Amino acid sequence: MGFTAEAVSANSTLVPDGENRAWDVWDCPPETIPNTVRAFELVFPTPELAVRPEQRPTKDWKNVVYIEAAPPGKLTVVTLFVTRGRIDLSHESEPSFWLACLDLGNGYYAQLVAHSDDEGDLPNTIEERIADARETAEKSGETLSDEAYAYFFGQNPGGVRYIFGARLDRPDR
Repeated sequence: MGFTAEAVSANSTLVPDGENRAWDVWDCPPETIPNTVRAFELVFPTPELAVRPEQRPTKDWKNVVYIEAAPPGKLTVVTLFVTRGRIDLSHESEPSFWLACLDLGNGYYAQLVAHSDDEGDLPNTIEERIADARETAEKSGETLSDEAYAYFFGQNPGGVRYIFGARLDRPDR
């Protein structure tokens, strides 16, 4: 992940002179099961879901696939798997929903599976990242709106990268 050459030429403050435009280069994590790599995850903690029903006009959201929010102690994850061969994937112990499969060629497939998972230490990670973001905004003189929302990038101990979103100013903070 990084900035395009066009973005950097339009805004020279994005990347300091001499720095690489790529702020992260993917290295393939080890297989989690034979012929299967968890390549990337979009993580949706239930308390951080931010699109309210009144913000989803029917005409604009008519072809959207809705995935139920996870119960307390769990979170919803959409995992991108890269497989050798077309393997039917599902979570081993949690409800899951197969979303898509794309033939990448040479016998490899990209598959998206939505599933619930234990939240683990993610609530603490969210609080730490929000505190860091608020501190950075404060130091730079920025004022965050009541509806400020940010996306955070991370990598778990197994090497899988992920993104989660979080409100920066919730009433319970």
